[in-house]
Amino acid sequence: MLTVKNLSYSIDNKNILKDINFNLEKNSITCILGPNGAGKTTLLKQICGLSKLKHESIYINNKDISLMNETQRASEIAYVPQKSSSLPAFSVKEFIQQASYSHTAEQKIPCLDEILKTCELESIDQQDISTLSGGEMQRCLFASALYQASPIILLDEVTAGLDPAHHDSLCQLIHKTRTSHELTYLWVTHDINSALNYADRILILKNSELIFDDKPTLLEDAHFLSQVFDKQFKVLKDDQGKKYLI
Repeated sequence: MLTVKNLSYSIDNKNILKDINFNLEKNSITCILGPNGAGKTTLLKQICGLSKLKHESIYINNKDISLMNETQRASEIAYVPQKSSSLPAFSVKEFIQQASYSHTAEQKIPCLDEILKTCELESIDQQDISTLSGGEMQRCLFASALYQASPIILLDEVTAGLDPAHHDSLCQLIHKTRTSHELTYLWVTHDINSALNYADRILILKNSELIFDDKPTLLEDAHFLSQVFDKQFKVLKDDQGKKYLI
């Protein structure tokens, strides 16, 4: 569905990304892990066009994204940032409606009221977005991506800074909509346990290079992750036998 091929990116002769190669499967959740400065957010920005490619390296259904205009790319890819600043004075519902700019005749346009319900925003749909809590704002940004109706959604540390309840709620929303809305997620996160629990596949970046691309189960012994993050992890199991790294 989405192919990244030999992608390299540098600034002032410093490698930010070096020869990155991977494919995203349709209706899957792929998490990207790695230390700070590994190039994770830069990779997302390259894919969604927020920074310019030096050469063609990214394809959607075999189409070179560098040949797409902004609206065409937005019809294929949505982007949810960790947080958004300097937002205009919209209500929650008005803000989400702005995502309709990329709708095309070929797309199946989702029902806005259904998205508000799915994201638990019905009761605050007329509230000014400047008054939202961090958790409410992340659900609003996520709802906007759903309404954009793009088959691929890029998530950039969307659970960072959320309390446990909002964190778990958003993770479950991602998991649920992957199936209900037939979506493909590429999710940058520092939350290793969420990646292990929700991802179908994990990519790990370190020193600008892709050093792991495989199933989460191969990381459960913690040895490789300890090397990646230069930190010793321990494995714990709950009463159901589910593993967690601490």
